[in-house]
Amino acid sequence: KEKAHLVVMVSKDLTDRYDANTIIRKLAPVIDGRGGGRKDMASAGGKKPENLEKAISMAESALSG
Repeated sequence: KEKAHLVVMVSKDLTDRYDANTIIRKLAPVIDGRGGGRKDMASAGGKKPENLEKAISMAESALSG
């Protein structure tokens, strides 16, 4: 069965503005998954690869807002 994987990376100079761990924890439920990590890198795995585009759109919105 196919699975979904997400990775969020933030350059060290932007970790005061963006937190990869916070972002991934918001995105993981969209792919029916769990995840975590550090401020500069976090990952998640889930059971719904069909929702990857939605998760990516959410990440783009969070970063542009």
